[in-house]
Amino acid sequence: MTSDPTSAIVAELAALAASLNAQGDHFGAVEALTKAIALSPHDVSLLEARSGACARLDKHAACLHDGELIVRLTPDWYRGHAICGSALFCLKQYTASVLAYRRALGFAVGSPAERGLQSALVDACGRVDGALRQCSMLGDTTQLCSLLSSGAARIDAPDEKHGFTPLLLAAAAGHPGCVRALLDGGACAGARDRYGKTALMWAAAQRHEGVADVLLRRCASEAASLVATDSAGWDALHAACLSGCLPLVERLLPLADVGRAAVDGSTYLHAAAQGGHVAVARLLLDRRADPSARQTRGKRPLDLASAARKSEVVALLRPLTPELPPSSCIATGLATPTGRSMAIAVGLAFVAVWWVLAPVLGEPPPT
Repeated sequence: MTSDPTSAIVAELAALAASLNAQGDHFGAVEALTKAIALSPHDVSLLEARSGACARLDKHAACLHDGELIVRLTPDWYRGHAICGSALFCLKQYTASVLAYRRALGFAVGSPAERGLQSALVDACGRVDGALRQCSMLGDTTQLCSLLSSGAARIDAPDEKHGFTPLLLAAAAGHPGCVRALLDGGACAGARDRYGKTALMWAAAQRHEGVADVLLRRCASEAASLVATDSAGWDALHAACLSGCLPLVERLLPLADVGRAAVDGSTYLHAAAQGGHVAVARLLLDRRADPSARQTRGKRPLDLASAARKSEVVALLRPLTPELPPSSCIATGLATPTGRSMAIAVGLAFVAVWWVLAPVLGEPPPT
């Protein structure tokens, strides 16, 4: 029985291509494989080999073409999907790459290739997640919605350095449309970055009232999001007081304890004083905020306003604040008339004793 001459030619061309690849002549390998494929167009091993040679030449569009041909011929084989995923990744079509790798993994369960495919999928997902965060930060609602609808993006994926999710970035940058789209897509309204800050805190800190309004409407059923504190014990109301966002302060204040202090003892009045926001400070005082409250380092709101040269707040707080801190009185004993008298008496006694002992010691008396 004679062998098929076409099969023999195909085998020779495949062997030649393998040899050329080993020698680094990938162009020659592609030419040989193309001739072989013309003779045997349904041979997926030839298509796989040519896609590999094309990948070495950075011809990723050609590689994708061969991957798609393999998928058509053997849709249940993971290799075709994996080739497409790799080519799409190199072409920076990360969303399509994620979907291709997911299909490949679906057919590679239990195979030796499964771990490598999972690693490749993580890389591709990372690029899509980065694109989603960038859209959120730039306010590109159209592209953001496109990424969300693709199913390739992880909506709450944080960046590695700061833990910023897309929602946190959109809130900090002041894009209510993106914030709304992310929440509609299932983003967690109470997500925190590595510093413990929520989207509402970022919106308050940057005076983004529109974003805060969207978040507050969505957070109505999430009380924890409203009272959440960051690693320093600050909450959204602290941030609003520091930034001077009066409408947001008015909205949050009824939900808060006006005397609540952060880890360092900072009250809402401390924050408003430091920021120099007299209208916010006046509102807090009207709600019985304590102008004598001290931080752990002893600073009162007036002290912070004075240090920051916020003259309007200083003028507001000075009549309501003791002239000297009680702690200073205790520490030095000089802040009261009695303390000053005692200090003068001690000083005079020292001089008198010295005048008596100086001749004995041979030292000149103090002048």
